[in-house]
Amino acid sequence: MQFLEQADFIFLIDVSGSMRAPEKWSSLNLLVTSLWKNTHNQKNDLCFFNDSPSWFKQVSTEEKILELFHTHFPEGNTNTDLALKQALNKHFYRQKSNSSQKTKILLFTDGTPDNESHVLKRLKEIALKLKKMEKTDSKLIISVFQIGDDDKMNIFFKSLADKFPTLVSIATD
Repeated sequence: MQFLEQADFIFLIDVSGSMRAPEKWSSLNLLVTSLWKNTHNQKNDLCFFNDSPSWFKQVSTEEKILELFHTHFPEGNTNTDLALKQALNKHFYRQKSNSSQKTKILLFTDGTPDNESHVLKRLKEIALKLKKMEKTDSKLIISVFQIGDDDKMNIFFKSLADKFPTLVSIATD
């Protein structure tokens, strides 16, 4: 798992209503826990999002992750844009104090965002900002993990990866 090399990790975890299916919820829990255990520092920020994000800083134990999954129930919409905006703000804030550290945003979702155009606009803005800052050395990576088999979601995030290949990647098994 090369993409789990040294970095600050931010886990964005979709807990919208469509994640209610037991097989999706258990797959999500298993995948997040497994990836968290394989990160280098194991003190990662987690964000559970639906209509609004709930942030947990520097989660340091597997027990805490399991507790969070037991206290967050799938409901509401998929406001990916707001969660992504806040995660990107965290990245740029951290870059001010430690410009050599990479940030890897791991986005776990089962479907397309409520407003695809907002996510597309946000990524365009970030790509331009990184270009102006002359940051082309991949200090920021967004990896998307698909939970389930929503073809529309797959097409949407694949198009983002094609438009922003140095910024967005689709994670595969």
